[in-house]
Amino acid sequence: MSYCSQCGRPLGPDSRFCVGCGASAAGGPAPAPIHSLNPSMPDQQRIVDNDQLRLVSMFHFLYAGLAGAGFMFLCAHFVFMRWILRHASEWGHGTPSNVPPEGVFHLMGFIYFFGGVLLLAGFFLNLLSASFLRQRTHRAFSLFVAGVNCLHIPFGTALGVFSIMTLTRDSVRRTYEGPRA
Repeated sequence: MSYCSQCGRPLGPDSRFCVGCGASAAGGPAPAPIHSLNPSMPDQQRIVDNDQLRLVSMFHFLYAGLAGAGFMFLCAHFVFMRWILRHASEWGHGTPSNVPPEGVFHLMGFIYFFGGVLLLAGFFLNLLSASFLRQRTHRAFSLFVAGVNCLHIPFGTALGVFSIMTLTRDSVRRTYEGPRA
């Protein structure tokens, strides 16, 4: 097994560069640095941070799409259930005793309205957060959305935890505070 001449980390059998410091495994010069938003940060950490922020942004867009699809499904379900309950007398051989009381309609309307508001809020919040993550602005807003997403078990929780872990890292915080290119 070979080790990096710069940092001492073990190198894989087919490694051309050290994962830790970026030095060439052959002992030659290190690869050219990749442009980033914060030039004071080590190159490897910038690459990891940019990749993870890009992934978090993409997953927020995906989660916003799921919330939008959920809202459309909820609307279709409401229309279908309303039609079924309005025509309940036709299913019960024409007797009006099978028609549910008017209070059921009001309760259903409230539940559907509340669910629709939650889904629309999740859609817009995640859409804004994804956009802000791409621009590397409004980190606190993205952290808030990540906390709200943690309440939506299981996918929102996974997205929220991953977002919080990424956005609270010191190197990412410095990226948000650094100069914009």
